Amino acid sequence: MLALPDIDAVMTANKHRFTNINTLSKNYINYQNVAILLKEHAVSLNSIADIGHYSIASFQIAHTILE
Repeated sequence: MLALPDIDAVMTANKHRFTNINTLSKNYINYQNVAILLKEHAVSLNSIADIGHYSIASFQIAHTILE
């Protein structure tokens, strides 16, 4: 997106998405990725692999950002 003539900045980018790290700023926000589910479903997650049996809602392109 930074290559587009009318875009001056993008948010929530990292070195996995932009190979030219000279265009990136220092970190300005940190996220903690968590799984949230209803207590009444009594789901027990012990590892990230445990969520593989469930439908997941996430932010756009999370599969590439969370590598």
